[in-house]
Amino acid sequence: MLKWLYQFDDEVLERAKLYVDDVSNVKKIKDKITCDVRGSNLYYVRLTIKNELVTQFSCTCPYYSNCKHEAALLY
Repeated sequence: MLKWLYQFDDEVLERAKLYVDDVSNVKKIKDKITCDVRGSNLYYVRLTIKNELVTQFSCTCPYYSNCKHEAALLY
């Protein structure tokens, strides 16, 4: 089981639940997972997982870090 909830603010986690159905094109290649998330625009999300920990996040949205789109992918 991945350990990642602690990396997000509670408000971000709550908002992410609203975006779970908007996650598409999920792909996993080795330790990387990518997807698209439909929000006010279509955002590209990429995660790196090592030893069941999410070690890197990236999203094309303007939020500064650990956004709802990344959390939606993880949910």
